[in-house]
Amino acid sequence: MAPRRSSLRLLLASLGVGLFLLPPGCQCAEAPPPPAPRGRLVMSVVIDQLGSDTLERLFPVLDEDGLIRTLARQGVYHHTVRYEHGATMTAPGHATLYTGRSPREHGVIANILLDRETREDSTPLSDPEFPMIGASPYTASPRGMRGDSVSLALLDSTDGRARVLAVSLKDRGAIPAAARAGATHAFWYESRASGFTTSTFYAERYPAWFEAFLRAHPLERRLGLWEADPALVQRLLALGLRDDVEGEQDWYGLGTTFPHDVSGSSRPATVFRVTPESTAYMLDLARAGVQALQLGEDEVPDLLALSISATDYAGHIFGAESWEYAHTLVDSDRQLGALYRSLSRRSDVSVLLTSDHGGPRLPERAGTGPSLQEDELVALLEAHLDSQLGPADYIAGFKDVYIYLTPTALLQRERVNPLALAFLEQQRGIHRVFDVAQLAAQPAPTDPLTRAVWESVSAGLGGDLYVVPQEQFLFGAGYVHGGVWHGSPWDYDRNVPVLFMGPGVVPADGQATMSTLQVAPTLCRLLGARELEGASMRALPGAP
Repeated sequence: MAPRRSSLRLLLASLGVGLFLLPPGCQCAEAPPPPAPRGRLVMSVVIDQLGSDTLERLFPVLDEDGLIRTLARQGVYHHTVRYEHGATMTAPGHATLYTGRSPREHGVIANILLDRETREDSTPLSDPEFPMIGASPYTASPRGMRGDSVSLALLDSTDGRARVLAVSLKDRGAIPAAARAGATHAFWYESRASGFTTSTFYAERYPAWFEAFLRAHPLERRLGLWEADPALVQRLLALGLRDDVEGEQDWYGLGTTFPHDVSGSSRPATVFRVTPESTAYMLDLARAGVQALQLGEDEVPDLLALSISATDYAGHIFGAESWEYAHTLVDSDRQLGALYRSLSRRSDVSVLLTSDHGGPRLPERAGTGPSLQEDELVALLEAHLDSQLGPADYIAGFKDVYIYLTPTALLQRERVNPLALAFLEQQRGIHRVFDVAQLAAQPAPTDPLTRAVWESVSAGLGGDLYVVPQEQFLFGAGYVHGGVWHGSPWDYDRNVPVLFMGPGVVPADGQATMSTLQVAPTLCRLLGARELEGASMRALPGAP
């Protein structure tokens, strides 16, 4: 019988059931349980006013564990990705990144719009039907953004099961990433609301988890002293950068050198936005939202869209070669790296990082100062038109890149526009001026500069004359009458980096110039979403 038992034992072992024949009392380790299924999350990060040249210059001072160096090591780094449009501002940039189309098509043609009759400002994302909660004089929704977008593609591809959360210091930094009522969530900072808010497009009232966050994180606790990091200072000095530079602005008493006392400013809740602490505040909200909305907790891909605005405020006030800008970038990058590591412990996380535009140098550094002033240019133009056509009210205002004619002037635009164009192009710092209606009606131009402006304008939207300054000549009626103003078609404003990593992404270093119209298709690939309707380009090289 023994030989038969041995043969049976061998047979059972070959069938994988030999464990049943082990002697009683055998102390054997239990098989480990199968790993818990991991969720899927894509984190898109837009660092405002991070040009390709700026990142190359400051890359050596970034932390190894920051998000940017992590992306450069583990993913694809496209060094130069160019905006097709020349209106290089926050709202057009974000809309392009999340639609794969230029302002000519998606309709977000500037940050600020002007009503010719009332002379009141609005934005392409203003929407009187949807006031901001806690800041009802302001309104916002994504309905001014035309056509398809990444969030719409994601929701369609998942039968509405995906979740989208967008967080920014600016409404125009959050809204383009969250385009459908009820299915997406967008929050942004508003000092009049004593912290973050949303609009009734997204929710009739604050969600319970968001109210709990506001109670647990009062803004007042964060309005403290902003001090320089000694270790970073040494690295900045090694790059030849110093703290006290001509042209930096004193924003509501914040001062031009470290330390900066936010609470001592005349408007602390406003100047707070330039500090790294504002990024910490925003990312704390993002963490609370990720937990409450259960982002990345199942097999359905979710989108977390983050817009880091502090770098833009620092760039405007102090310039991108300042200690303030470097501190804001390095600290924000460090915080983003920590957030990524935290999320990746429980989910398969893909990340894409880019910028909505670049930025020029301070005019004082570039030797082109002082800044041009919009109100002075308008006064000169009004006087010229009065002398040529007779006294009247011709100019309603100058907002972003657009000069708006009054309704009276529009009635005789055939006479007004040629005179205005010829006069403006003779003024200091002005390179070209375009008739918007005339340009918008043309087929695609072949001249690169004219094409960039053509991609920026849309018939019936914005102003009547589009002003292009000469390189490194800046307008100054932003936060202060100086500092840095972007929005030009020159390379320093149009070229940004794009880095991404995640499952299926093979590390690579891309030196060829790409297009930002490829960013939205790349996000769709990372999300596994359908292709975008109306997008003219495919995903960036290296996309999974």
